[in-house]
Amino acid sequence: MKTKKKTNTRIAVWVSVLLMITAGAFYYWVLSLFSQLEVITSKRSLMHPAVYYSQIVKLKKGMNLSLKEFAESVKSRGYSEKISDTLNRPGQYYTDYESYVSVYLREFVFPGGKKISGKYSFRFKKEKLSAITRSADSQKLEELPLEPYCISKHIGKSPDTSLWVEIRQIPEPLQKAVVLSEDRRFYRHHGVDIRSILRAFMINLRKGSIEQGGSTITQQLVKNAFLTHERTIKRKLIEAALAVMLETKYSKDKILEMYLNQIYLGHRDGKGIYGVENASMSFFGKHASELTLGECATLAGTIPSPGRYNIIKSFETALQRRNHTLELMYQNNIISIEELKEALNEDIKPAPDSADTSASYFLSYVRYMLEDEFTSQVLDYHGYKIFTSMDFNMQKFAEKEAAMQETQCALVAMDQFTGEVKALVGGRNYSETQFNRAIYSLRQPGSAFKPIVYTAALEEGDVTLATLLKDRPMSVRIPGGVWEPENYDGKFSGTITVRDALVFSKNIPSIKVALETGIDNVMDYAYKMGIKTELAPVPSLALGSSEVTLLELTSAYAPFSNGGFSVEPLFVLYVTDEHGRIIKEYPQQKEQAIMPETASLMTDVLQDVVKRGTGKNLKNFGIDFACAGKTGTSDNFNDAWFIGYTPKLLCGVWMGHDKPESMGMPASYLALPLWAGFMKLAYKPAEDEGFKLHPGIETISICTDTGLRARSGCPSRTKEIFLPGCELEDYCPIHSGGIPGFFKRLFK
Repeated sequence: MKTKKKTNTRIAVWVSVLLMITAGAFYYWVLSLFSQLEVITSKRSLMHPAVYYSQIVKLKKGMNLSLKEFAESVKSRGYSEKISDTLNRPGQYYTDYESYVSVYLREFVFPGGKKISGKYSFRFKKEKLSAITRSADSQKLEELPLEPYCISKHIGKSPDTSLWVEIRQIPEPLQKAVVLSEDRRFYRHHGVDIRSILRAFMINLRKGSIEQGGSTITQQLVKNAFLTHERTIKRKLIEAALAVMLETKYSKDKILEMYLNQIYLGHRDGKGIYGVENASMSFFGKHASELTLGECATLAGTIPSPGRYNIIKSFETALQRRNHTLELMYQNNIISIEELKEALNEDIKPAPDSADTSASYFLSYVRYMLEDEFTSQVLDYHGYKIFTSMDFNMQKFAEKEAAMQETQCALVAMDQFTGEVKALVGGRNYSETQFNRAIYSLRQPGSAFKPIVYTAALEEGDVTLATLLKDRPMSVRIPGGVWEPENYDGKFSGTITVRDALVFSKNIPSIKVALETGIDNVMDYAYKMGIKTELAPVPSLALGSSEVTLLELTSAYAPFSNGGFSVEPLFVLYVTDEHGRIIKEYPQQKEQAIMPETASLMTDVLQDVVKRGTGKNLKNFGIDFACAGKTGTSDNFNDAWFIGYTPKLLCGVWMGHDKPESMGMPASYLALPLWAGFMKLAYKPAEDEGFKLHPGIETISICTDTGLRARSGCPSRTKEIFLPGCELEDYCPIHSGGIPGFFKRLFK
C-alpha cells in the first residue's frame, strides 16, 4: 500500500514539474513572440518611405501651352473631370474645351514649405496660357507651381515600402466596407472570433469544401505581414496568439490602418499592388482620400480575390462585385438608399495606362545615388520627399520608344544648360533586365567622338574649318606594328576641308588632325567637356576606340549647345521632409570648358551633319526643326550612336547587343530613328526657334581650291566662319585679283 502511495506521489510530482516546465516554456514562447511582434509592428507602423516626384512645373502667364495639353496634364495627375464648374473638393477639374479650365488643386507642400491648394482658373488664347486666377480672392497670378507627378509607388524591393496612409486619410466608406466584407465583428472580438470560426466550420462541413474562412482582420494582418502562408496547425496557433497580442498592444483603428496598408490588391503592369493608397493610384489615378463611394466599394470588393475582381483585367466582374458590396452596405445601414442608387449609377473609370510610367531605370539610379548620403533606413522610414529632375512626359515617351526596339538600347535626355536629366532609359524592358546601359555600359562611340577631336584642334589653333586636309591612304606606327586605317566607305577624297571631313565623317583626316593637335590634348578636352572614363592615349582614339558610357558622351556634347560650359548630370534637385523643410539641395555644377565661339562654330558644323552629312536621314524620320548632332558606328556595326540637340534639349541614344555583335547597319539606320521617334514626341520648338552664331565669329569668303581668302579671280568660292583671332590673313596665291582676275573669272 505504501509503495503504491509513493508511486502516486512521484507521478504527481513529475506531472507538476512537467506542467511547470510546459507553462514556463509557453510563457517564454509567448514572451518571445510578443517581443518579436513589438519590433516588427513598431517598424511597420512607423514606416514612411521616401516619395519620389517628377520635376516641378511652373505655369507662367504667356507660356506656350494649349488648353488640350494642360487638361491632359491635369487628368494624368489623377484629377477627375466634372461636367460643371461646381468643384467641391480637391482632385477635380472642369473645362469648356475652348478657352477655360478650372482646377481644385490638392494641397501640396513644395520645397521650402510653401503650400498650394484650392481652386484656380486658367484662360487660354492661341495656344498660350493667357491668365491664371486664384478663385478665393480673384487675384491674378503671374505664375503658379503645379503639383508634380508622384513617380514612385514602391521603389524598394518588397511591399514594405508601399505608400503608407494614416487611417484618417482613408475614406470612412472604404473602412466600413472592408470590415463588413472581411470581419463583421471586428470591433467586438479580441483578435480571434470563436463564433466566426464555428460558423465557417459548419458552412464548410455542409458544403463539403472550404467555402468560408474564420480569420479575423487581425489574424489576416498577422499572416500577411508577419508569418508565412503555410497551412499548418502550428502556424495557425502562432497566428491566433499573435492576433490576441496585437489587440492588447494597438487600438482597433491602428490595426485596421496597418491592415489596409499591407493588404494585397492585385497586379498592374507586372507589379504587385499592396495597400489601398497604391491600389487607388494604380487603378484610379488618384489618392485614396479622393475615392468616391463606388470606387471605395470596388476596392473593398477586390480583397477576397484580387485576381478575379481586378478592375483593369475583369471590368464587368469587378463591377458586379462592387454592386454586391454596395447592396451589403445598404442592408447594414452603412449607406442610404439615395447613396446606393447614386453609387450604382456611378461611372467607374480606371486610370489609363498612359497615366503611369515605371521610370525604373531612372529611379533605381536615383536610389543608388541617395544611399551614398542617406541610409536605406532613413529613406524607408523618414517620409522624405525626393524631387527629381525627371520630366514625366519625356520619360514616358522614352520608355515607349525603347520598348519598340528589336535590339537593346539606351536613351538620355537632358537640359544642356542646367545638366538636369529629363529622361533616362537603360534598356528595352526593366522587368527583363535591370542592367542600366545608359550609365554603366562601356561601349566604343565610333565617329560620335570626332567632334571632340576637332574642338581641340580648332581651339588650339591647329586648323580652321577651311583648312584643307589630305584624305589619302596612310600608315601609323604603333606599338607592335603598323596601323593602316581606312575610311568607312573604303574611298578617299584626295583633299577635303575640315568642315567636310567632320560632316561626312572621314577617318583619315580625323586621325591626322588628332596627331597634329596631340592625342594628350584631345584627351584633355574630352575630360574637360564631360568624359569621366579613362581614355587610351592611342591614335585610334580619334575614331572613338576608347569605350565610354552614353551618359558621359551625351554630357560632353552639352558645351556645344550651351555656350561652352561642361555640366554635371543632375538627377535630384531637393530632398525635403514631409513639411517641406529642405534636407539637402543639389545645385547645378558647370564650368567653362571651351570658348563660346568654338561652341557656336561646332554647332554650325553639326547642323551641317544633319543637313547633308551622315545624319541627313533625320528628315526622312519627320524631323523638321533646327537640330545638330553626330552619328557614331563602331567596328563591325556593333554599336550605333546618335548624340543630337536642339536649342533647348540634348538627347543621346545608343543601340546594340549586350554581347558585342554586328547589327549589320550603320547608326544612320538604327540610332537616328530612335532619336527622331523620341524627339518628335518630347520636343516642341517655339516659333522661329533656331541656333544663332556667336557675335564674335567672322564670316569670310574663301577659295575652295586653297582654303584661303578668295580673290576676285577665284573660280569657286564659298562662305566659311572663323574663330576670333584665327581669321585668314593670306589670300589665294593661285588666282588673280583685282580687275584682271574679275575678267579672267568672268570669261573662264
